[in-house]
Amino acid sequence: MALVLLIDSGRLQPVLYRIFCKDNSVSDPDQVLVQDSDVIEEANRVNSTQVDNLMASDKLIIKNLKKTYGLVSKFHAVKEISVGISEQECFGLLGQNGAGKTTTFKMLTGDVMISSGDAYVNGFSVKGQLSEVSTRPSSVLMV
Repeated sequence: MALVLLIDSGRLQPVLYRIFCKDNSVSDPDQVLVQDSDVIEEANRVNSTQVDNLMASDKLIIKNLKKTYGLVSKFHAVKEISVGISEQECFGLLGQNGAGKTTTFKMLTGDVMISSGDAYVNGFSVKGQLSEVSTRPSSVLMV
């Protein structure tokens, strides 16, 4: 139980990073952010469009989704992801270990609470209407 609380508090991740990632080229993983132009373009599209308008074309909408652990020293597991996925579109998250892929999908399924932002599956908010998201048949979150 103590280990679970230690992990959930976010205090363990920075310590493990300092121990195992001794590469001096990156001093803080939270400061490294490289995005492709298409990722930036998609985030701008989603963030500049009202959710109601996005629902006409996208079955899965992730808007500024963020997950942080810890109250005092915050560990950012997921940093403001924004993307819209249309029906019958194949989509996956790529990234190195610890990039937040699993945490993102756990937020979409309700296994992990969303710190800020929201996601919409078939028009239902994961944050506010999780029971509707999880009870309706959907192929959106086939993992």
